[in-house]
Amino acid sequence: MLLASALESLPLQADLQVPNLLQAGSQAAYIARRASEIRTQVVVVHDRKEAEHYMAYLRAFGIEDCVYYPTPALSPYEWSGDERLSCHQRHLVRFRLQYTDSPPQVILVGYKGLSYLVMDNLTWYQQTLTLYPDDRMPPPVLVQRLIQLGYRPANAITERGEFTRRGGTLDIYPMGCERVLRIEWFDDEIEKIASYRLNDPLDKPHTDKSGVIPPAFEWVIPDNLEALKTKLTENYRGNFISLIRDFSYSSQLYQIMPLLHGVTSLLGCLPDNAQIVWTEGLHTKARGYAHLLDETAQQRAIAPQHLTREQLDDELKRLQQLHFTGADGQGGGTLLPPLEKSLDQLTAILQQALHKGNYVTVVSPQPQRIVTILRERRCPVQTGQGPLQAGTVNVVQGALPEGFAYAPLKWFCFTDKELFPGRQKITRDPKFRRNTSPLQLSRIKEGMLVVHEVHGIGRYNGLVQFSTTGETREYLAVLYAGSDRLLVPVEQMHRLQIYHGVGDSQVKLHKLGGSEWEKAKSKVKKALVEIAEQLLRTEAARMQAEGITYPPDSEWQREMEFAFPYEETPDQLKAILDTKLDMEQSVPMNRLVCGDVGFGKTEVALRAAFKAAMAGYQVAILAPTTILAHQHYQVLKDRFASYPVRVELLSRYRTAKESDQVFADLKAGAIDIVVATHRLLSKKLEMKKLGLMIIDEEHRFGVLQKEKLKDIQPGIDILTMSATPIPRTMNIALGGLKSLSLIETPPPNRQPIKTIVEPYNEDQLKEAIFHELQRGGQIYYIHNRVKDIEKIGAKLQELAPQARIRTAHGQMNKQELEETMWEFYTHAFDILVCTTIVESGLDIANCNTLIIERVELLGLAQIHQLRGRVGRSNIQAYAYLFYDPIKPLTREARERLTVVREYSDLGSGYYVALKDMEIRGIGNLVGPQQHGNILTVGFETYCQLLEETIALLKGEVREARESLACIIDLNLSAFIPERWLDDVAEKMRIYRVLAYSDDLGQIDQLKQDLIKKQGELPKEVDTLWRVTQTRIMATDLGIRKIGFKGQMLEIQLSMSETRFKLALRRNPLLKNWQYKADALLHTLTPQPLKNLQRVETFLATLMEMEAEHHEEQPVHVE
Repeated sequence: MLLASALESLPLQADLQVPNLLQAGSQAAYIARRASEIRTQVVVVHDRKEAEHYMAYLRAFGIEDCVYYPTPALSPYEWSGDERLSCHQRHLVRFRLQYTDSPPQVILVGYKGLSYLVMDNLTWYQQTLTLYPDDRMPPPVLVQRLIQLGYRPANAITERGEFTRRGGTLDIYPMGCERVLRIEWFDDEIEKIASYRLNDPLDKPHTDKSGVIPPAFEWVIPDNLEALKTKLTENYRGNFISLIRDFSYSSQLYQIMPLLHGVTSLLGCLPDNAQIVWTEGLHTKARGYAHLLDETAQQRAIAPQHLTREQLDDELKRLQQLHFTGADGQGGGTLLPPLEKSLDQLTAILQQALHKGNYVTVVSPQPQRIVTILRERRCPVQTGQGPLQAGTVNVVQGALPEGFAYAPLKWFCFTDKELFPGRQKITRDPKFRRNTSPLQLSRIKEGMLVVHEVHGIGRYNGLVQFSTTGETREYLAVLYAGSDRLLVPVEQMHRLQIYHGVGDSQVKLHKLGGSEWEKAKSKVKKALVEIAEQLLRTEAARMQAEGITYPPDSEWQREMEFAFPYEETPDQLKAILDTKLDMEQSVPMNRLVCGDVGFGKTEVALRAAFKAAMAGYQVAILAPTTILAHQHYQVLKDRFASYPVRVELLSRYRTAKESDQVFADLKAGAIDIVVATHRLLSKKLEMKKLGLMIIDEEHRFGVLQKEKLKDIQPGIDILTMSATPIPRTMNIALGGLKSLSLIETPPPNRQPIKTIVEPYNEDQLKEAIFHELQRGGQIYYIHNRVKDIEKIGAKLQELAPQARIRTAHGQMNKQELEETMWEFYTHAFDILVCTTIVESGLDIANCNTLIIERVELLGLAQIHQLRGRVGRSNIQAYAYLFYDPIKPLTREARERLTVVREYSDLGSGYYVALKDMEIRGIGNLVGPQQHGNILTVGFETYCQLLEETIALLKGEVREARESLACIIDLNLSAFIPERWLDDVAEKMRIYRVLAYSDDLGQIDQLKQDLIKKQGELPKEVDTLWRVTQTRIMATDLGIRKIGFKGQMLEIQLSMSETRFKLALRRNPLLKNWQYKADALLHTLTPQPLKNLQRVETFLATLMEMEAEHHEEQPVHVE
């Protein structure tokens, strides 16, 4: 509403051809002004990004009721999460158009979306379920109906289009609805309908009068299958018959939708009084696109999937249409005046605009800053929302994509983008934020090798339930040598780790109860003493070197960081803070920042580099490839353009003369930051005041190269970045000799990349290309042989004649390669056929399909890096990895491709590095003398033992990990029964969180989420939660174990008798407890839950006393 009051001043015209409104902001103002006269306006834009801009402007003008109607972009392989959300948004628009009396005020749609077909209105109405309490519909009947409508049964609802049933309760997340429906039965009669928001702990289910469930897709499989089969047979596409018979809602069915039922388009769903609004040139584009679909899709589909150009024209004839026509050629198309960087010049331009009788508004997230700047320079200014006023700059708090000029009114609206180029903050929708930390990922699978901290290496054999004395618990079964089996209680699963070392066939299982494991650990510890002493000597030498103590952040530092155009993730902020704190210490920094591709490591480095430069030190940034070095150079130049920081580039793109000049200026101290490839290692390099070395993509450099870097200048700070860190680096980081920052939280809106690994198939290749081009995206096609790369480009041109295709490789000359990459970045063409030169390259948000041929020839880290080239926005990305269909895969290649397929989660680079180590072997990374030791105990245990050895040599005393957590053994039925949750992976995730958590708030939040998804906790699950809460409290209180001692209940705790008596006086319910110096005892009851209740009561009393004790502690002020 920040500009809503300005609408009163905007004039409207009767003519539907509107000239001289050239920018989205001015057009949005006109659309908002018409909203009081036109009930529904359909604004045709280029794409989603432009739609989001218009929506931001419209909301600023008070039009909150604006929605986006996405263009279908169906994957040739599956109905993806991205398309599911897209379908939901279209359903939402349609539901309001057909089922409510309040259609949206403004609908934004891409010009391509106008032509696509959806289910016709009659079929939509007939297939939509409306349920009421007291309806008689047995649960199995509703379940079958939901499957026919395209809904998928699931163990737990995670996204729209899923339902889950537990006895007399069914939860479903309908398409087009914002809330999950919960339906409860009494016998075969619906007793209650309620709804709740998924994953919103503050939202409680509330009762509804009815529940509406539209079809899950934009097509539905009809009841009369025989007639449909006849149509399909006549159209020769037999593979569709099995899909419809099994109610398999594959995206392929979109191709035959007109054979399933009647069809229409968005235009056919609009009321007659709706108005179409065309931005400049899009009417022609929409008609041209419909014609293009006629030509390119004619041979691919059985029936048309879109309106023809003639049908589009016919649909538009019944609706009123408004056209923004651009400048009228008479000087009326005013644009914003160019602004200078100097604050004095900026203020002068604003004052000049006021003197010419213009209205001037400034919209900024930090209005007080603008007001201060203008008032210091005697420019008239007023704040707050209100009608436009002449003679003064109106400053309003808020955020807009960019400024605009409203020519008919002589109104200029500026934003931070114009006033402070590059400094507007982009805040993402918080509902898209995710956390994919390792704790939330349950990667253990049946058959995997595991390491138990006490018993050694075994093989995980799944979850089992076991009963003793009438009580049931769930365990992780682990097989050992001699067919021995160990049952690990789920609450102790933190004592297990997945084994990382070598392939299964080479690992010997330990014998349960034997001394073999302890002997193996002891042997490794002895071997580790030597390597630990060597590492400590190396690090001690660094510590003794005279380090640099950087000053706290300057005002310029804070201003530069404000310019970051995205909202930092929590992990990213922590990495930045830890890096700065390291730099402000006198000890030389040695920090590794590990985060997956595109997770924001570069911003950490950029802020560290600026901090060093502001303190008068030089910074050297080492990148493995010319393209990546050039990208870093451009980013630094752009971000630091307003500051006295000189950035230079050293790469093979520089001539010998240019390079010599850079070397000379570095020696003279005239360059603040140098970005370089391996040329940084040249003997010519001599820097006057080097303070910080940043190494990007560390895994691409050899050990000797990195040791050479350390010799450049002792005592400097070193910041290392890597998406797939080599295991030796991970080892040292985990061993405490290098500080480690893990960035595991993906940027908001980021989605995992759908990875398809299969033999090369030309038909599937065509489908993949057509799918990406259909949604207006771009494609990387990796062909890693320069000699025939042009032939591949020509072959692709035959497969996709409508595509614009170029090639790129490392043997091209500098200028041609740079121009090609830049043109791909600006979408001058659609498909880049290239070698692995783009492994580290430009971030192109519009490029969301990667195709690699002969993928079996690439290394695991290479594949992971290449896959990270796509999926750098909120659009679903795809990676098609094709291998030779004729030549058999080697064992190593097969293992690599399995890892790539399985580890496609966001933030999986850390795990890819571990698997890479297993496949390639580790002797070349840690030295042959340590190779056998890692194989003996596994990588994690090796790192843990190294950490303990280093701590021992430092004189630190560390308590064994297994002794930290309290062990509870009260013979309770505490587990997750299959009848309540039968998804093993989800159960393992929950068990893992419970086993590792030390946060009562986290446990309670997980409980509330589960109740919302699964319903009330069964008795066994509730007991599991109580045991976990008891374990957390007991650990905090220093209790070692809670269990039985003979016929007594025992809490192993050393406390004074005085404190024990205080507890008894505080709570009379504790009167039957007995005091011992090292334990508290109570008579057992045959009811296990009663024993647990007595423990809970005692612990709660002790926690209260502990809290009061802390509150009473005096506060010391120095």
